[in-house]
Amino acid sequence: MSYNPRQIALEGLLEVNQDPRFCEEIIEELLKNARGMPDRDKRLTRELILGALRWESALGFLLNKLTRSRPQKPKIRWILILGLYQIFYLTRIPGHAAVSESVQLTRSNGAAHASGFVNAMLRQALRSEKEFRDALSSLKKEDPATAFSHPDWLVQKWIQKEGLERTLQLLEWNNQAPSTFARLRPGWESFKDQEGGALFESLDSETIDRLDWVQPEEVALVKSGSAWRSSNGFMHGKVYIQDPSTLMAPRLLNPQPGDLTLDVCSAPGGKSAVLWDLMKENGTLVLEDLSGSRMNRLQENLERLGLKGNCEIQLADPDPSKTGLTDNRLYDKILIDAPCSNTGVLRRRIDLRRRIQPDSVDRLRSLQKALIIRSASRLKPGGQMVYSTCSLEPDENQKVTEWFGSQFPDFTLLRQRQLTPVDNQVDGAYAALWLKNT
Repeated sequence: MSYNPRQIALEGLLEVNQDPRFCEEIIEELLKNARGMPDRDKRLTRELILGALRWESALGFLLNKLTRSRPQKPKIRWILILGLYQIFYLTRIPGHAAVSESVQLTRSNGAAHASGFVNAMLRQALRSEKEFRDALSSLKKEDPATAFSHPDWLVQKWIQKEGLERTLQLLEWNNQAPSTFARLRPGWESFKDQEGGALFESLDSETIDRLDWVQPEEVALVKSGSAWRSSNGFMHGKVYIQDPSTLMAPRLLNPQPGDLTLDVCSAPGGKSAVLWDLMKENGTLVLEDLSGSRMNRLQENLERLGLKGNCEIQLADPDPSKTGLTDNRLYDKILIDAPCSNTGVLRRRIDLRRRIQPDSVDRLRSLQKALIIRSASRLKPGGQMVYSTCSLEPDENQKVTEWFGSQFPDFTLLRQRQLTPVDNQVDGAYAALWLKNT
């Protein structure tokens, strides 16, 4: 059976608008069902869906110019947006091919009556290509939220905090396809000769210098987004796909062999594996999460990573004002990777720009504070605790740290650090390291 990437992309976009699941879950399910589909077509399918969502507002702006803002039925709207995305953002696809494929897609989806309209609109876009590209360029300064398909309130907030130029740099970053990094875990060397050259490329010296919080030999850039999943290194848990920013918080905590370490909000397990490797598989690592559904993903990852038999797993009370546990131990090290607005990972999580709300930060901050209070009570005198997020917002980061310091004088702030895409060329992340005084 042959599969048409544009057809699957259309189905995915229509489903994204109706299904509460994240778009990555929907894409994975669609591609899993497309058995036998060549990898190059899978890559195109993924790119069409994510690209159309990433640039949805800008493409809608072009569509309104073409149709004089006349509303279209969802199926026709998405067919036109897919066509426009191919014309203006996928330069390797000839414009005439994007038009003809879109017309055929219209016909094959029971809308032959609209095929002439689709043909006319996209041909007009081709004739007006220079004018439209100039309009998109101007839009970046005049209305950056629309130009980069971000919530207007969030863009205005960033402009007030960082200024227009840095905000534009951040928006440009968020709308690029993300690089895929792999962390090479201890024992990777046994797989290196077999697949290292085939799957990974070494980071250049400039990149290595930039990632001062990691060991250069443990991070690689994935060449293929699909091949690594079937690699021996991945299947045997010696490779974990994670952005280098996620290594900052565990390395700041730096648990040692023999430590009793607690990882709060540990799912899906990437930071947990870093902690265990830093402990050199010697000590006790306790993994908690507030969500039962996320625990399933955590257990799957731990089994593949070889941690399941070595770590304790427990479900925490979703109300962080309660311990919800019979665990009365005091810990040497605690990592709180708190739920947050995720504004540092908008490049990877396309759905977030649709889901995040103006009150998200305020709503989450009360949960973040409660998690810190509960964790602080479980730390030994002389122990250390890291609070971390993948947010760029001071209200979730530095201001939470300031609040904790003002309320808990028996703790000393040792260090805090903020990574930003503009300054560090990785996902945004924040971490603060605290010492509980003896």
